[in-house]
Amino acid sequence: MESGGQEARWDGRAQAIQLGALLLFAILIINLSLFQVFVVPDQNSEIEFNHNENLQNDMVDIRNNVLETASTGASSPTGVKLGTQYPARTVFVNPANPSGSLRTESLGEVKVLNAEATGEAGDYWDGSDRTFDTKSLVYQPSYNYYTNAPETVYENSVLYNRFDSGTELNVTGQQLVNGRTITLIALQGSASVSKTGSTTVETEPLSAPLRRLPLGRDGGPVTIEIPTQLSEDRWRTLLADELDTPDDASTSDPTDGDYVTFLDCANAPPDPCGTLTLQMEDIGSENYLLRTGAVSVSGNTLSQNPQYVVRVSDQSASLETGAETSLTVEVRDQYNNPVSNVELTGSISGSSPTGSLDSTTQTTDENGEATFEYTAPGSETTDTLIVGFDGVTNPNEPEATEFNIKVESGGGEGDSTAPTATSASANPNTISPGNPFDLTASFDDVGNGGSDILEATWSDPVSSATGDLAAVDSEYDQAREDVEGTVPGTTTSSWSVGDHDIEITGTDANANSVTTQVTVTVVELDAVTLIDDFDTSTSFSDTNWSRTAGTTASEVSIDSDASTALSRTNAVRIDDIDGTNEGIVSDAFDTSSYGSVNVSVAVKQGDPAFVGDNPDPGEDLLFQYRNPSGGWVTAREFQATGTSEPYQTFSTELTAGETRHSNFAVRIVQEQTNGFEDTWFVDETCVAAGTVCPGFSGASATNMDTQANGNGEQTLSFTPDADLPAGKTVTIDLSDAQDATSGNSNQYQVDYQVASATVTSGGGTASFTTRTDQVAVLEYDPASDVSNGTPVTIEITGATTGNSGQQSNPYDVVFDRNDGGTITATFDVN
Repeated sequence: MESGGQEARWDGRAQAIQLGALLLFAILIINLSLFQVFVVPDQNSEIEFNHNENLQNDMVDIRNNVLETASTGASSPTGVKLGTQYPARTVFVNPANPSGSLRTESLGEVKVLNAEATGEAGDYWDGSDRTFDTKSLVYQPSYNYYTNAPETVYENSVLYNRFDSGTELNVTGQQLVNGRTITLIALQGSASVSKTGSTTVETEPLSAPLRRLPLGRDGGPVTIEIPTQLSEDRWRTLLADELDTPDDASTSDPTDGDYVTFLDCANAPPDPCGTLTLQMEDIGSENYLLRTGAVSVSGNTLSQNPQYVVRVSDQSASLETGAETSLTVEVRDQYNNPVSNVELTGSISGSSPTGSLDSTTQTTDENGEATFEYTAPGSETTDTLIVGFDGVTNPNEPEATEFNIKVESGGGEGDSTAPTATSASANPNTISPGNPFDLTASFDDVGNGGSDILEATWSDPVSSATGDLAAVDSEYDQAREDVEGTVPGTTTSSWSVGDHDIEITGTDANANSVTTQVTVTVVELDAVTLIDDFDTSTSFSDTNWSRTAGTTASEVSIDSDASTALSRTNAVRIDDIDGTNEGIVSDAFDTSSYGSVNVSVAVKQGDPAFVGDNPDPGEDLLFQYRNPSGGWVTAREFQATGTSEPYQTFSTELTAGETRHSNFAVRIVQEQTNGFEDTWFVDETCVAAGTVCPGFSGASATNMDTQANGNGEQTLSFTPDADLPAGKTVTIDLSDAQDATSGNSNQYQVDYQVASATVTSGGGTASFTTRTDQVAVLEYDPASDVSNGTPVTIEITGATTGNSGQQSNPYDVVFDRNDGGTITATFDVN
C-alpha cells in the first residue's frame, strides 16, 4: 500500500508539472495573440500615418515643381513613395504591404472672359472667351489600418486633402490671384501608376515660361471661371486676402490692393464648387497682368497649337534705296508663349516698284520667332509686308500682322538721334554672391526721331555678364517702353565683392542707342539664422519668437514636459481656448538682399494625456510668412485629425519675390477653433537667410541581435547637410529602446547602461550623458568643424538585449543638432 501510495503521489506531481507547462504555454499563446491583435495593428497604423505625412510633403514638392516649371520652363523630377513597408516580424504576421496610386483626372475648361490686351496681342485677346483644359493630380492610398486616410489632390495651384466624409483640408495656399496678377497654369498629361514602391513624377513644360500680358476690360468685368472639386468655403478661405467687398462690386475700392469683387460657385457648399467664378474689379485705365502656361506630368512635351502672331521688330521701318533690313515676328499659343516649327508666309504690296524678300516662307525657331529679309528697290516707295500662317493674309486677324516700310533716298527721318533713358533702377541694389536682383528702366524716343524702341539689354563690365530685358507690356512696339528683367543668382554666384556698374542700353529701330547705369554692390552678407529648440528657454524672451497679438500665457506657453517635446525637454504649447487664432511669430529681419529664405519646423497635434485637447478636423495649424504689404502667406497647413499624432516635420526654401523685403517674419498659428482647448506643439524651429537650416541629409542605426548579454553591438551614423561647427553637439536619444527595469534579470528590450561609445569616422568623441532604466542619451562632440556631407559613425559595444518575444520593434533613434534640426532613424532587435 505504501508503495502504491508513493506512486500515486509521484503521478500527481508529474500531472501538476504537465498542467503547469500547459498553463504557461497557454499564457504565452494568449500573449502572442494579444500582441498580434492589438500591438501589431497599432504599430503598423503608425507606419502608415507617417508614410502619409511624408507623401504629403512629396506632393507639396510636385505642386511647387509644377509652379516652378511653368515659371522657368525647366523640367523637374520628384520622387514619390506611393506605398510603404511594414517591419519584418519573426513570429507575428503582417498583411500585404500598403500601396498607393497616382493619377490625373480631367477637371474641365478654364475660361477667361471680357479680357482685352493692349498692342497686337489684342487681336487675339479681344474680349472673346478664351479657354483651355486642365486636370488634377490625385494620390489615393490603399492602407490596411489607416482607413480614414485622405486622398491628396493638386489642382489650380492648390494642394489639399479630401476625406471620404467630404471634409477638405488645404495643405498649401493658392497662386491664382495675387493683387493684380492672375496666374493660370493648365495641368496636362495622363499619369496613372499604382504600386508599393516609388515612382518619379517629371514636370515638363508644355507652354512656358510664364509671361505677363497686360489686360483691361472689354465691356463687362474681367472674369475667370475655374473648374474645381474644392468647395466654395475652401475657396473663400484661400482667397480671403484677395476679396475686396465680396459679392458687392458697387462698394469696391480700387486702391486697397484687393481686386476680387465677386466669388461664386456652381454648387453650394458642402458640395464641390464645380465651377469657380471670380470677377475682377474695374480699375479704369490700369491693367491686370495675366500669366498663363501649361505643364505636363506624363512626359508629354508636344508643342502647343499656334493662335496668333505679333511683331518683334518695329512696325514702321525706314531705309535707303537698295538697303536691306530684317523684320521679325513671333508666333504664340493660347497661353501667350512662343510656338516653334510654324510655317509663315510673307507677301509685299505697295506702289511700283516694290521691294523683295529673300524667301516668302519662314519657319519659327525654338523661340517662336521667324525673320524675313527685305531688300528695298532702287527708287523711293512705300511697301506693306504682311506675314501670316494658315493662309491668313488679313492683318486684322490674329493669325497675321503687317509692317509698313518707307524707302527713301538718303534714309528716313531721325536716323541719328538716340532715345532718352528716363529712369533706371536695381532692386535690391545690395546683394551677396548667388542672389538675384531685378532691373527696370524706361526709354523714350518721342521727339528723337519717333522710332519705336526695339530692344533693351544689360551688361556688367566687371564680370562680362550680359542679358536681355523684356518690355513690361510684353511687346517692343512703341516709342516709349518700360523694360524689366531679373539677373539670376546663377549669374551673380561668381561675382566679386564690390561695386558693379550695370549698364542698361536701349536701342531704337534706327539702331540708335542710349546707355544708362545703375550700381549694384556685392557684399559678403552674414547669414541670418533664427534657430530655437526651446530646451533651455523659460520664457519667450529667451527665444527668437513672441506670442501673436492678443494671445495670453495660458494660451501659448513653453511646455517643460519632455513627453511632448521632439527631443530632450521643452516645446511650445498652443492651446486655442477662446476660438481666436493663437500662435507665435518670429522676430522680423531684412531679407531684401537674400535670394531665398529656408525654414523648418516640427509640429505635433494633441496631448496624449488629455484626449479632449486633440484638435478636430478644420482646427489646423498654419505655417505662414509675411509679405511686403504686411499680409500673411500660408506655406504649409498641418491638418488636424481629432487624435493625438506624433511629430511631423516641414522644411522648404521660400524663393518667391514677396519673401525679399525689410520686414520678413514667420508665424505659426492655429485656425479658428470651437472655443475649447485644442492643443498643438511646436519644436525645432529654424528661419535662415544666406544659409540653410542646419540638419541632416541622412541617419541610420543598425539592427541588434537578441539575447546579447553585455556584448551587444550597434552602429549609429549621421550626415550633416550643413557644416557642424566645433563646439556644437549632436544628441542621440536611444530612450525608445532603453528598458531595463530594476531587478529584472531577464532583460527586456535593450539596456545601454554599461555600454560604451566610440567614434570611428568623422572625428570627435561620443559619450552617454544620461542612462537610467528607461532613458539612454548619447552626445557627440566634434573635434573640429564637420563639413556638410561628411558621415559621422559611432560604434556602441557592451549593450544587453532581451529575447525576441520581449521586443517592440521598431525603435526610434532621434538625432538632434543643438544648432538646428533633427532626424529619426529606426532599428529592430531580432
